[in-house]
Amino acid sequence: MAREEAAWTTIVERARARLASRRARQALSRRLRFVFVVALAVAASRALVWPSSDAEPLWIGAPRALGLGLAALVLGMLAVFFVARRKPTALHAARALDGALGLPDVVANGVVLREDETFQALARARADEALKGASLPALLPHPRVRPSALRLVLGTFVLLLAALVGGYDAAVGQALQSPPTHAELAAADALTDAARALREDVARDETRQERPDAQPERSDESRAESLARAAQRALARGDRERALERLAELRDAVGERSAAARGLDRLADRLARHLEPTTPPPSTPSSPGAAGSPTSSPRARAESPEERMRLLARRLREESGSATSPEERERTLERLARAADEARRSGQGRDAEQLADALSRAQSALSDGRSEDAARALEEAAARSERLAAERERATREAEALARLLERAGVLERA
Repeated sequence: MAREEAAWTTIVERARARLASRRARQALSRRLRFVFVVALAVAASRALVWPSSDAEPLWIGAPRALGLGLAALVLGMLAVFFVARRKPTALHAARALDGALGLPDVVANGVVLREDETFQALARARADEALKGASLPALLPHPRVRPSALRLVLGTFVLLLAALVGGYDAAVGQALQSPPTHAELAAADALTDAARALREDVARDETRQERPDAQPERSDESRAESLARAAQRALARGDRERALERLAELRDAVGERSAAARGLDRLADRLARHLEPTTPPPSTPSSPGAAGSPTSSPRARAESPEERMRLLARRLREESGSATSPEERERTLERLARAADEARRSGQGRDAEQLADALSRAQSALSDGRSEDAARALEEAAARSERLAAERERATREAEALARLLERAGVLERA
């Protein structure tokens, strides 16, 4: 009896699994058209989902669009199938078996009746007899999901058409109508060679002292070379619009570097003006550290902010043992405060911030009467100012070189 009960209950459990699969197939059959339309939309919108870069050929768009469409189709079908694949209850499966066998709730009674009911054994015996030798594939057949050959061919054709639409770029039409000329390609190659030579020359002639606390950064020469190569690749693909965009970005990069050089020049001029002594500087020779200043002419060294900081530090040491008038001390404190505020507001990076801190420490030490501490802080500020001077010269040199590079870019634009 237990063996017979296990046999028909096993059939009911298998019927539950088969009904779940049949429900998923029915849902897939109903939703397949919607999933296919979504896949077509994804393939046609490839330019938004997966745009092409400058380094890629124009024909890559169509295969990408086809791949996106197929991926959307497969993922959509799997999502519909697994969301709809839910097992029904045992009673629902039993009633489905009764309906397939044409019986009035024979199997269902075997599931519904509880252990303590009088007719429970009779109902289960009848259920086992009804399901003996039953074939689930014959009783609960799966619906047909595979499309016909004609629909499969039409669907493939429409998907390929959507892939062609998604693979189209504006540059494709431009390249077909007007391919790049030999003069344009030659100008693009010359621009790339000039950018690479610029980067190599600046790296070879680098005069800035390397510091262990320097942050790694991408140089403007590398960026210029990257933009020049991007313009060359875009032009080789026939995409003149994108090539002009990269040239515009190159002009912006040159403008940014020129602005940085002007900002450093402006900071140096204002620091020199704020630190200008009210009395003539002493006639003693400059310190050995000033001889290695980035500026070259004696007049430039005398008027540089770092030299004026060293002159002020030397004067503070000379006057430490003698009395200094309160008016002169107030004027010196005011000069240091203005210079520190100017360096802090300049926004020229870490060296400018450290320069402002050193000037503020010099001001604080001088206000407390500690002339030696103020002189040491001024010497530290002079060292920071020298680093800014080296960066200023480097930025000016790079801006001039990048400006010459723009002449090659102008040749490409005219071509």
